[in-house]
Amino acid sequence: MRQIANRPRIYCGIDTHADTHHAAVITDTGVLLEHRQFDTTTTGYDDLTLWIRELGEPIAVGIEGTSSYGAGIARHLRHLKITVVEVPRPNRKLRRSVGKSDPIDAEAAARAVLARHQLSEPKHGDGPIEAIRALRVARSSAVKAATASMNAIRAMLVTAPDTLRAQPRGRSTTALLDACTALDADVAHLADPVNATILALRSLANRTRQLRREANELKRTPHQTGQ
Repeated sequence: MRQIANRPRIYCGIDTHADTHHAAVITDTGVLLEHRQFDTTTTGYDDLTLWIRELGEPIAVGIEGTSSYGAGIARHLRHLKITVVEVPRPNRKLRRSVGKSDPIDAEAAARAVLARHQLSEPKHGDGPIEAIRALRVARSSAVKAATASMNAIRAMLVTAPDTLRAQPRGRSTTALLDACTALDADVAHLADPVNATILALRSLANRTRQLRREANELKRTPHQTGQ
């Protein structure tokens, strides 16, 4: 580690991406010390932290996107007792005039921390709240997929052969799913539209039920977690 006499108080800004983060460090008087790129891996996070501490005493690190690409590095820094704050996206007018630049965006994040400009408390991405958020994301996905699958069944029945179209008419959703899962196709004759439609309806019905079961399980889990 480099030895720095009279270690300066520093602020860091991080411009986050999926595979790499670009960081910039300035002093508490606004002098740019360095900027550098790091991988979004555990090793990359360790290297970034070591680099910051070599340059001086970190007062705070500003990160854009602590609930997305910056979640991992934010957790890493907080675990090491380094203050993390959420900084706003770079000014659109500046981006139009200067262009997209990772070093510029990282430096702007560091200066936003120094100036205490539009900072906010970052989402921690851990603990019960994060657990519930993750489960809700999964449940929402299951509900949307189940709805899409059910809509596909109804749309298919509109144009299905007459023998199939008449059977589910007026039935509830549960009764319709029961009827579709009970259908029996002759898989040796799938060139026949009736058999092909039966197989498709049964597949969609089974998929819908599975997705509904998943959604119900995920709905109950957060309450059990909080017990």
